[in-house]
Amino acid sequence: MELSQATGGWSAKAHSAEALERLFLRLFEQTTPADCLPLRDNRLQVDHSVRDMTVLVFRGEQLPVTRLRRPDGAVLSEQDHPADVNWHHERYHDMLIVKAPEAGPWQLLAAEDPDNRVLVATNLGLAVD
Repeated sequence: MELSQATGGWSAKAHSAEALERLFLRLFEQTTPADCLPLRDNRLQVDHSVRDMTVLVFRGEQLPVTRLRRPDGAVLSEQDHPADVNWHHERYHDMLIVKAPEAGPWQLLAAEDPDNRVLVATNLGLAVD
């Protein structure tokens, strides 16, 4: 900890496997810039510029399974999702990668967690003179 303070670095301790996963998320966010969509009350708005969407959902072993409601009302789950969704289920989190997500309101049907994230890849660019 003294070394990190002296060098302007960052120090943290993980007391469990779940805490370690969350520390890796913070480390990733500090080293790699990523575009995120706001996630409020487990709801997000996707627009037409989003090419890919990665939803990271943290959950404990006792929490219900993760589900995701699309704008058309269809509910996706680990067992029931289309081929354009890659679903990775781990002990403490789920990661869903949605190719060409439908524009509109989406809802995460899971316990709210401040570390849940929605990362996106877009076609937007900035042209300047």
